[in-house]
Amino acid sequence: PPPLPLPTTGERQQATVLCGLLAHTTTLADQLGVAACRQLIQTFRTLAQECVQRYEGTMQPLGDEGMLALFGVPVAQEEHAWRAVQAALALQQRLRVVCPERACLPEQGLTACLGVHTGWVVAASPRDEPQQAVQAARTALRGARGARAAWCRGGGL
Repeated sequence: PPPLPLPTTGERQQATVLCGLLAHTTTLADQLGVAACRQLIQTFRTLAQECVQRYEGTMQPLGDEGMLALFGVPVAQEEHAWRAVQAALALQQRLRVVCPERACLPEQGLTACLGVHTGWVVAASPRDEPQQAVQAARTALRGARGARAAWCRGGGL
């Protein structure tokens, strides 16, 4: 479906987007099988949901394998960027516990490629459609995707 239009009215505020996906899914699928890889992706999404909720973010789907979390929209939050980073760090820690080193991949434990970006948005009113809040975060999302891509190429969170 085509994207919803950005809200034309609302409050200008800063928001933080955390997006990511499970790293090395192709290798995981080759080594563990497709069914086991799907189970790991589901585990990743469940852990991501728990970590995001712990820091009062809002989860949104992002494709078949990814996750997107919003902090600071649709309801403004103090320390939204800190909350997103804490959720990302908690997720990485939980992944290491769920699948310790050498249990999933021979050379490393289970990790996620994550990107965090803060930017200005025009936030729709909380009573507006929830999808409009997601649309309002598109600028921040582009920055987070760029950060995530850089991480997957060799940087890291």
